[in-house]
Amino acid sequence: MATTTTPRPTRDAVDAANKGARPRMLILAGVILAALVALIVFAAVSGSESAAELEATALEELVAQETEVLDFYFAQSDSSTYVGMYADSDVTYIDPSSGGVLADQAAKDYLLSFTGFIPPFTYEIVDPAVNLSGDTAIFTFNVEMFDGGAPVGVWNTTQIHQRAGNGWEMIHAHWSNPAPTPEG
Repeated sequence: MATTTTPRPTRDAVDAANKGARPRMLILAGVILAALVALIVFAAVSGSESAAELEATALEELVAQETEVLDFYFAQSDSSTYVGMYADSDVTYIDPSSGGVLADQAAKDYLLSFTGFIPPFTYEIVDPAVNLSGDTAIFTFNVEMFDGGAPVGVWNTTQIHQRAGNGWEMIHAHWSNPAPTPEG
């Protein structure tokens, strides 16, 4: 039986053989790095568009919810649908006549006390805006109210909502009247 041995290449022979491979490896590493940078930039830009789309969707949903509630509130003199937007617990409410911040059932009872005393105004939601932070939405808007077409009042409103299933639950509401414009 004959044995064959292959001589081991010398260090110089290995270096000479790999001399052309090193530049190709550097080029390949550069291409991979450029592709990774492009992927990261694309993900960041796509994430920004997604955030803007999420805010636009949330604003649409919150305006629709508020409109449905206020339509009932003013047409039926019934605040139960407004109270129905609230989460079950850990909620707050404040307005100029509430005597301060009301929490939980006290907030809901205060709002329910308006049932039967709400005039049948028409209204317009003006300048709605939303800021999202995860599943929390800060929803701001003004409500201009009219009686027979004549303006009767304006409210500035800030509500904080949390995503609940496919909708939004309110956890805080603050209604205030704008300060009169200074005469000058």
